[in-house]
Amino acid sequence: MIFPKRSSIGPAIAVLALAVMSRSAGAADQRVSALSKPSLKADSSDCSKKVNGKCADQASKKKSLGKAGPAKNAGSNAAFSAVPDPGLGRAVCKKGDPRCNLYSAAQKASSKKPPSRNPLLSSPFLPSDPKALLGGPAASVNASASKSAKVDWASLFKKPVPSPSPEAEAKPEKQPDNPKFDNLNCKFWIFGCEKKSAIAYEEKKGDLFIKGKGDSDAVSAGDVKQGGIGDCYYLASLAAVAKNDPGAIRDMIKDNGNGTYSLTFHQKRNFWEFWKPEYTDVAVTVDNAFPIEYGNPAFAKYGDSSGSNPELWTMVAEKAYAKYRGSYNSISTGGLGGPELELLTGTNTQYHAAILTSFDKLAEWDDKGYAITAGTLPDFLLDDSKGVVGQHMYYVKNIDKKDRTITMGNPWGYKDAVLSEEQFKRNYGMVSVNPID
Repeated sequence: MIFPKRSSIGPAIAVLALAVMSRSAGAADQRVSALSKPSLKADSSDCSKKVNGKCADQASKKKSLGKAGPAKNAGSNAAFSAVPDPGLGRAVCKKGDPRCNLYSAAQKASSKKPPSRNPLLSSPFLPSDPKALLGGPAASVNASASKSAKVDWASLFKKPVPSPSPEAEAKPEKQPDNPKFDNLNCKFWIFGCEKKSAIAYEEKKGDLFIKGKGDSDAVSAGDVKQGGIGDCYYLASLAAVAKNDPGAIRDMIKDNGNGTYSLTFHQKRNFWEFWKPEYTDVAVTVDNAFPIEYGNPAFAKYGDSSGSNPELWTMVAEKAYAKYRGSYNSISTGGLGGPELELLTGTNTQYHAAILTSFDKLAEWDDKGYAITAGTLPDFLLDDSKGVVGQHMYYVKNIDKKDRTITMGNPWGYKDAVLSEEQFKRNYGMVSVNPID
C-alpha cells in the first residue's frame, strides 16, 4: 500500500482549515453587515435609467455617500456612510466608493501595534508605570519610557517620614533637657531604687543670691540645704567653698537674664590623658524649672529669702551638676567629696586619714581658707552620743581654738556636730582638703 509523502499531509490540512475558517467568518460578517447596511445587489437591480453607462439611482447614492460626516438625527443609511463596515471586503468594494476610503482608514488604524508593556507589571493590581511604585509622577507607558525608567531600589526600603501637621508647625513642641530623676538613691541591687511619682518640674522665680540676716556675704554656707537625694558629698563641697571663698561661687554661676543660668565647672583630665591640660572649663546651662514635690523643692532647698523671692543658687548648682553627670539618678548614690571640690575650684584636692589628722592641722588649713570636707564611718562604728550621721559627708564649719572643738557642718542645713579632736578621729574616715586658689 502506498502512502502519500509525510511532507504533503501538513499543507493539505492547513489549507482545508483556512478554507473552513474563512467561509464561516465570511458568513458571520455577511450576517452582521446585513443587519447594518442595505444590499448592493438590491441597488443594482433597480436600475431603470442609465447615465453615462451607469445606473442613475446608484450615481445619486454615490453623491449622497460622498458628503462629509453624518447628519445629526440621521437614519441608518447616514450612519452607515460615516462608519466603516468591518464586513466590507475588497472583493465587493468598488473603486470610488467612499465606504472603501473609510474602510482603508480603519484598516490602517487597526494595523498599528499597541504600545509595549513590561510583562512584569502587567498585573491589573500594579500601575503601568514603574515610577508609580516609588511614589513618583506617572509617565506615559511606552517602550522608550519603560526602558529608560530606573528603579531606585534604595528608596523602597526607606522608612516614610510623615509630614508634620499644621498644628505642630504652628506650635513647635518644647524639648526640655532637664535631668531625669526616675531611679533615685539606688543602693545594692537587693534594695533597689526609689521612684517618686509626685515629683515634677516647675518653674520657680527668685533671686540667684540673697544676703540673709547675719550673713557677711550673699553667698554663705548656710544657704546649702540638702533634699531627698544622696548628694551630700556635692552639697558639702559647695558649702565648704561658699564658706571660705564666696567669690568663687559667684564667679561660677552666671544669670543669663532669660530664665537660664550658666555654670562653669573645671573638669580634671583622666590620669592617662597626659597630653591634655590638667583642667578644662566646661559650661553647663540650665533653666529655672526645678523638681518640685507637693509645692516645695524635692532636692536642694531654697536659701535665704527676700520678700516673696527665694534664693536659688544652691538649686541651680545642684541641677547643673546633675546635668553634667547625666541625671539626678547619677548623683544620688553618694561620693567622696574630693573630686567635687576639684570640679568647683579647678585645684587639686589633698586626701588625709582622719585618724592621723590633728586639731592643729585642721586649724591651719582653716586659717588658710582651704575648703575641707570629711566623710563619716558606718553607723556601727560611730559615737552616737554626738548625733553624727553614718556614711554622710560634712564640711568644716568652724574651728574654736579656745575650746579646741571642731564644728562639722551638716549639708542638711541643721544637726551640725561639735566634736573634740578625739571624737573627730573616732567618727570620720577620709578628709579632703582643697586650697581653692
